[in-house]
Amino acid sequence: EEGFLIKGKSMDSQPDRVCPVCGSYSFSVKDDVYMLKFQCCFNCYIQYVEAREERWNSGWRPNN
Repeated sequence: EEGFLIKGKSMDSQPDRVCPVCGSYSFSVKDDVYMLKFQCCFNCYIQYVEAREERWNSGWRPNN
């Protein structure tokens, strides 16, 4: 029998629903994408990350 192995997050794991930047709670698939890639919701991506991805990826976060 041949098969393949998929590495990554467990299929049972749930994406984070609370944005660590602004604290908003969302079930939006769009937010899921940005939470996985940037650890923030779509709105925070637009406000803080867009056009500043290098700065964001180096660890910068807005002051609350």
